[in-house]
Amino acid sequence: MKKILFALVSLLCLVACEKDDDPKYKVTIAFDCSENIPDNVKVVVTNQTSSNVITVSPKNGVYSVSLEAGIYSFSASAKGLVGSQMTVFTGLVSGYAVDEDVTVIIPVSLSTPGNIILRELYYTGCVGGNGKNYINDQYFALYNNSTDTAYLDNICFAFATPTTANSESPWSDVDKYDYCAAYRFAWAFPGNGGEHPLAPGQEVIVAANCIDHIALGNTESVNLTADNCWAAYKEDAGLNKQTPPAYGIPCMDLVWKSGSMTMFSSSYKDPAVVIYRPDIPMSQYISGDYKTNNPANAKDSYEYLKILHKWIIDGVEVFNNTNSYKRLPASVDAGYILNELGMASRSSVCRKVDEKASAEAGITIYQDTNNSSDDFEVLTIPTLVK
Repeated sequence: MKKILFALVSLLCLVACEKDDDPKYKVTIAFDCSENIPDNVKVVVTNQTSSNVITVSPKNGVYSVSLEAGIYSFSASAKGLVGSQMTVFTGLVSGYAVDEDVTVIIPVSLSTPGNIILRELYYTGCVGGNGKNYINDQYFALYNNSTDTAYLDNICFAFATPTTANSESPWSDVDKYDYCAAYRFAWAFPGNGGEHPLAPGQEVIVAANCIDHIALGNTESVNLTADNCWAAYKEDAGLNKQTPPAYGIPCMDLVWKSGSMTMFSSSYKDPAVVIYRPDIPMSQYISGDYKTNNPANAKDSYEYLKILHKWIIDGVEVFNNTNSYKRLPASVDAGYILNELGMASRSSVCRKVDEKASAEAGITIYQDTNNSSDDFEVLTIPTLVK
């Protein structure tokens, strides 16, 4: 009996030792940037199989981490001055196989923070009054995150292609393509440049169905008839699965539509949302020069509209699981916000408040480092629910 117990204990010790002795590799992280990197760079390492996340802090100015073999993503984000201009530094390396000691070099892009940001994306829907999934109440909040008046005129709103993150974007190679592509629709706020001001700390709501969804018996839903709502709706555009907006709600301009879609709707799992302002007239933008086809699939007969990276004011990438593909470049969003709750969960993704910046500005300022992994959080109830 003692021999059996001794053998069992020995076996358990052997298994434990083998588990503890899983090989680890030293990964040093460096940056490739045209400017000096600030000292406050946040580096996040994600195991793309297990979803484990590690935040790496520098020791004596060196970023390094010990990792088991696997597939990882490495993101970097920071804010700092370049001259007198506040600048966002972002970079991303994804799908990197670690199986030895290695140095991972993250290419870092620079951008200037925009005044108008995407504050909240509510896209999952809720359980309707009839007990079925209800996603007609999707909305997207655009917020003036500055102390200056901003203008909505000619800002476009679109979802990036592919509409879900379970396949790679044909335009993901930023060395080859300087644009991503709108999926089926692009909308724009009307105006000549000074008609639709947005005061500091104020926001507008973009929705396909600007109605009171609660009044229809959907008690878990939202009322989208406030004065700051804008409808992504056009009466003669074949959008017969949408509801015309409530009285007095303004409509955005339909800049472009491809195919016979009968409703402007986001993915209920993992959208990539962008707001952007072309630096050319809208009439020129919708011409043939800015339309493209799927370079990876000749059988795809749909037309796509280019969204130049340099035009993008803000963009947010949402994943439903970590085994997903990014659609937006690191210069727009170096990470993603992970929301695994799914359809009819009533969940949204919302920016975190920057408490220090808010105290200094005297208004609510939201975190904006162009890295949704750090800037956003998942809410189980959207903020417009009363």
